[in-house]
Amino acid sequence: MILPPGCEMQIIVDVPEVLASQPAAELALRARLLLVVDGVRAGRLSRSGAAQSLGMSLDDFLIAAGKHGLYAIDYDLDEFTRELDDIAVRGM
Repeated sequence: MILPPGCEMQIIVDVPEVLASQPAAELALRARLLLVVDGVRAGRLSRSGAAQSLGMSLDDFLIAAGKHGLYAIDYDLDEFTRELDDIAVRGM
């Protein structure tokens, strides 16, 4: 089912027993964060849109998402390494 923009959906999730002792509100917040992080990785959400959908500032979202491997800037590591090598060769 696809909802119109601005609508929310509730889902029911079976939580593994090893996590079930955590407070439900904490699990819900973490699940929402990880779902939104996945949406950013897949290109369905921008970082600012993700922060807004969670009711967070962009800075707070970037800090939280960074803990899950989604960083503020998408930069290919190989490309970054090549650029550093170029800078070193040129003596900048």
